[in-house]
Formats: sequence, C-alpha cells, structure tokens
Amino acid sequence: MKQDAKNKREFLFVRHGQTDWNIQGRLQGRSDQPLNSTGIAQAKVSAESLVGQSVGAIVSSPLLRAHRTATIISDRLGVPVMTDDDLIERNFGAFEGQLLSEIVPAGISVLDFVTMESLSADSEPWGDVCQRVSTSVDNWQNDFPDKPVLFVSHYGVISALCQNLFGEKKPAKNAVPFHFSRCGEWSMAEVMAKD
Repeated sequence: MKQDAKNKREFLFVRHGQTDWNIQGRLQGRSDQPLNSTGIAQAKVSAESLVGQSVGAIVSSPLLRAHRTATIISDRLGVPVMTDDDLIERNFGAFEGQLLSEIVPAGISVLDFVTMESLSADSEPWGDVCQRVSTSVDNWQNDFPDKPVLFVSHYGVISALCQNLFGEKKPAKNAVPFHFSRCGEWSMAEVMAKD
C-alpha cells in the first residue's frame, strides 16, 4: 500500500458467510453464490461481534454472498452499505466452480494455489488483484479518515490485503471479523464478541 495509506490507523475486514459451494469445496471466484442458512447465522454472529466498534462506513463486494453479509451487519450497526467492484473476488477463469480437491496439485495448499500469479489464460493475474485491492482500501480510508471502514469481501481479497501489509498471505474463515491497525507496523487481530 502507499505510504500515506499505511499511516492510517485502522480498518476492519469480514469475509462473507458460508455458501453451499464453500461446503462442497468448490472454487467460487466471481460465481455469484448466495449465503446458505449457516452463512446467514454466521453473519449475524459477526454483526454482534462488531457492536461497539466505531465504523465510519461499510463497503462491500457486489457479489451476493458478500453483500448479504454486509447488509446483515449494516442492519445491526445502523451504518449503510456501499459497494465497490474492486473488492470483488479474483476471477479464476476456467477453474471457477471446480472442486478444489480435484484442481489443487498435491503438496500445494489451497491458499498458495488460489494466490498463484497465473492460474490459467483466462484468470486474473494475482498482481492485479493485489493492486486493485490496495487502491480500493487506500481510497476508502482517505474518504473516511475519522472512523474505520469495514470491508466485507472475499478470501482472495483478504489474502491480497495481508500480502500487501505483512508480506505474507493469510487465510480467513467465513464471517470472522478482523481489526487491522498500524502503530509503526501493521497488525491484525480477530474481533471477539463482548460478553
């Protein structure tokens, strides 16, 4: 991320809730899968965890699974949802909809596979994903400098953020909120529900 963005103090991130394709182990990418009943319940738990957090804006990927998660959180926090196409999941091209168990080579983690620079001729290059995510987060933080922005998006997007901020990709479970903050160096911590 650009130096001025790194001086921003914090933001929040939630990966969307569970879908049927998550259960089946299918690579979703830009395929527009809705939340299942577990995903809806996860989003409600995530929303409760975020009560009491200072949120200046909620910005979501336009895909159904992320936008529904954001809407559930929005209803609980009373902060409207905006969408940003640059927060959409990576385009995996011909691999979308396929079972990860059938396409991930032996000895490679799912995280390493989905973040490979080039997967197929029709997939989005990983460097492009990292660049658009970085630019989007920078821009929204500049637009809302006084309170943290909550981003609701996808596995690939949080992986790109982590690579940009920490130099390493990190996995994220469905609908688990994370707080990113910078005091010298960036840090990332799960947001826990208050008792």
